[in-house]
Amino acid sequence: MFKKLRDVEKSMRSIMNSIQNTNNCHSIFNNFDIDSSNAFHQCLKNNYVENVDEYMDANGNYHFQSLGNTHVNAQGLKFIRDLSLWFRIKNAIYDVLKGTLGYILGVATPLTVQAVIWIIKNSQEIQEFLLRIIQT
Repeated sequence: MFKKLRDVEKSMRSIMNSIQNTNNCHSIFNNFDIDSSNAFHQCLKNNYVENVDEYMDANGNYHFQSLGNTHVNAQGLKFIRDLSLWFRIKNAIYDVLKGTLGYILGVATPLTVQAVIWIIKNSQEIQEFLLRIIQT
C-alpha cells in the first residue's frame, strides 16, 4: 500500500503517461501490481481515463479491460499538468510575487494618501512656490 498521497499521485501520473504514449493498453493493465491497480482505479473513479471497464474479483483486486480507444481525457491531462514540477514552480513564484506586490501596495497606499493630504493642506504654499519658479 502507498504510504503517502504523493506516491499515489506519482503512480497515477505515471500510468496516465503510459496510456498516452502507447496504443496497447492491455500490456499496461497486465503488468499492474496491487498498488498500481488501486492507483488506476482512482484514475477511473475521478474520470481521468475513458473507455476502460473495471471489475473487482473476490480477492478485492481490480481488473481492467480496454473498450476501444483508451485515452486520457481533459480532466486527466489537467491532473498531469497540475502535478508537473514546472507548473508547481511557476505557481510558487506567482504566489511569492503576488504576496510581495500586496505587501508593497499595503505600504505604498498609506504613504500616497499622506502625500495627497499634505498637498491639499499646503496647496496655497505650493502654488506660490510654483509661481515664483515660473516668474524667474
